[in-house]
Amino acid sequence: MLKKLSFGLVVTLVLAMWPLSLWLNPPKISWETIFYKDKTEELKFLEKLSLDTSFIKKFYYNKTTLIQDRYFKNVMVLTDLNNYFFQMHPREDVPNVDYRIKYFYLSIILLIFGIIDSIKNKQNKKVWLLLVAEILVVSFFRKIDGIDFIIYFPLSAIMIDGLKSINKLKGGGLINLILIMVGLFELVRMMI
Repeated sequence: MLKKLSFGLVVTLVLAMWPLSLWLNPPKISWETIFYKDKTEELKFLEKLSLDTSFIKKFYYNKTTLIQDRYFKNVMVLTDLNNYFFQMHPREDVPNVDYRIKYFYLSIILLIFGIIDSIKNKQNKKVWLLLVAEILVVSFFRKIDGIDFIIYFPLSAIMIDGLKSINKLKGGGLINLILIMVGLFELVRMMI
C-alpha cells in the first residue's frame, strides 16, 4: 500500500512540474517557422562569404545554410537535457527560446532508468519514434517555447517506465522517498 502511494506521489510530482510551469509563466506561442527573413543574419552571412571567394565555398554556402543553422540550433535545444531538468547555461543561449525547468532535477534519474529499461527490453519503440518525430517537427518553429509541450507526453511515459524499474529494485522505496522530498521542495520553490 505504501509503495503504491509513494509511486503515485512521485508520478504526480514529476508530471505536474511542466504543466505547472506553463500555468505560472504562460508562454507566448508563436506559430512562425524558421523560414523568416532576418537582415542582420543575412548581412553576417554575406560578410563571412565575402572573406573567402573560393568557388567551393560560394557553391556550398547559400541562403539555405541560414535555415539549416536555425533548424539545428532548435534540434540541439530540444535534445539538450538542460532544457528539461536544469536551467540552461547562459552561453548556450539560443534566440527565441524561453528557458524553464520542466521537470525537477532529480527526475533525470527516472529518465536514465527508463532509457536503460527500454534498451534492455526493446520496448517503447513507438514512444521513442514519437519523441524523435516530435523533436524533428517542433524544430521547424522559430519560437519553440510552449510548442515543445507535445514532447512532454513521450518523455513522461519513458520516465514512468523508469520509475517502475526503480520500484523493482531493493532500495526503490528509499529512492521514492528522496524523489518525493525533493519534488515537494521544488514544487514549493516554483510556487514562491
